[in-house]
Amino acid sequence: MSISIRLARLSDANQIAALTAQLGYDVGAPAAAERLGRILPRGDQRFWVAELGGEGDRAGDHEPPGLVGWLHAIVTNHVESESHVHIAGLVVDSEHRGTGIGTRLLEQAERWASEEGCLVVQLNSTTTRLATHRFYERRGYTNIKTQYSFGKYLRGPDQEKLRKMIPRVD
Repeated sequence: MSISIRLARLSDANQIAALTAQLGYDVGAPAAAERLGRILPRGDQRFWVAELGGEGDRAGDHEPPGLVGWLHAIVTNHVESESHVHIAGLVVDSEHRGTGIGTRLLEQAERWASEEGCLVVQLNSTTTRLATHRFYERRGYTNIKTQYSFGKYLRGPDQEKLRKMIPRVD
């Protein structure tokens, strides 16, 4: 199985939306494309994809090319802390977990963080994703705090809009 890591393209929106559903978020391909269109040109953000049977594979040797994971990273600046890279999202297709794809995506983000002069990579993970927590811990990440997450919809009380920000976790 050949996996390549590359920067996302707008043409990846359908597959990115499908992978995002595995995180528990319902995002249609048009919304994914619109959001990618805002993310991809930014210098302070990177969106990488892991592609199965990517560039360099000979025809017939592997499955057809397809995305099996993605990672979105953002350089974050705060007054109270050093600049750092925040992993806004990471997903590996459920059929390909445990094969090193998530590790390769994290390593890509860590290299970029170093290139950007950031000494810390930080991320959040829903409290019930215990296997995910173990994944990060095995890669040297430390749980630094537990917190509540608050949100407010600015166009009136609309709990449904806020619920879309909460993943369905099985």
